[in-house]
Amino acid sequence: MKSGKLRAGRSWPAWKALCLLICVGAGLIGCVSARRVVLIDSEGALLRVGPGVKARVYFLNKAGEWELGANPVPIPEGWVIGPFPASAPKK
Repeated sequence: MKSGKLRAGRSWPAWKALCLLICVGAGLIGCVSARRVVLIDSEGALLRVGPGVKARVYFLNKAGEWELGANPVPIPEGWVIGPFPASAPKK
């Protein structure tokens, strides 16, 4: 086989079509399997927790101050969460 020539029965348009099909297919697989990103307004309304949520949470310590827990804890599905009053812990 000489450089620059294709095997008999194969043409450049067929190869281009195959390459295009593979690239488009790979792109579509990435788009279909991607997760949807939802932005939440931190000053907005209440939210309901979905399945499988784990988060680090604040708790009220003995001194009466809010303290961030060291480990993530599971939050039961169906719980309602929302913004806290101005006395909430700040970073």
